Amino acid sequence: MVKIIFKNHRAIFPSSSPTTKFLQLSDVHVDPTYTVGSWGSSCPEFQCCTNSTASAEAPSEEEEAGFWGGYRCGVPPWTFGDMLRRVAEEHPDLDFVLLTGDFPSHDIDRQGRDFNLGVSNFVFDSIEVRDG
Repeated sequence: MVKIIFKNHRAIFPSSSPTTKFLQLSDVHVDPTYTVGSWGSSCPEFQCCTNSTASAEAPSEEEEAGFWGGYRCGVPPWTFGDMLRRVAEEHPDLDFVLLTGDFPSHDIDRQGRDFNLGVSNFVFDSIEVRDG
């Protein structure tokens, strides 16, 4: 462990200052084409677990794309939705959500304005905004 010592450091805010609780979402890489059972972990493509790799037979059941996601895969939309539901249940006292981008999967063959906007809109629409 590295210990950092600040000389002449003083607290910027007094300990009695109010606190804010927020969620930061970044690099979620949602893949709307994620396909359970497609070729996952060892597929030779840059981005796996999509409907474009679904026709390719996985060498074994262990290398199939699982329901909740898999290695070398974007995040299934339902996994992202479940994560948001869990956050809402566990942290109902959030003050705000900070979205810092990079939402689409890394499927470079599908990257483009329409694909990226579609995934970004999915992320935005998945977050319910409530007053109070």
